[in-house]
Amino acid sequence: MYFYINTNLLKIEDPIANPDLQFSQSLAIADQSVLTLAFTKNAILLSGDKPVRRWCIKNKIEVHGILWIFDQLLKNQIIDKEEGVQKLKSLMSINDRYLRMNV
Repeated sequence: MYFYINTNLLKIEDPIANPDLQFSQSLAIADQSVLTLAFTKNAILLSGDKPVRRWCIKNKIEVHGILWIFDQLLKNQIIDKEEGVQKLKSLMSINDRYLRMNV
């Protein structure tokens, strides 16, 4: 049985269809789908969700969070430091996870 999105570029299959992957009960079906795709495509996964990050580390999938994106934007000179600080402050104002940060 397959559940998938097919745009001729990407096909996401039902994670149950891959018996090699083991998922804990803490992972929703959406998490399992994303993890299956990252695993089969050997892709980097972006997530701040602790169970998803733990599964990635255990299964040797590269995983990063939103701060890594900021690092990459600065490193690749897509944004400058001032814009990075502005965007990070904006993020902090809408996401309480980042309120403890000192920018």
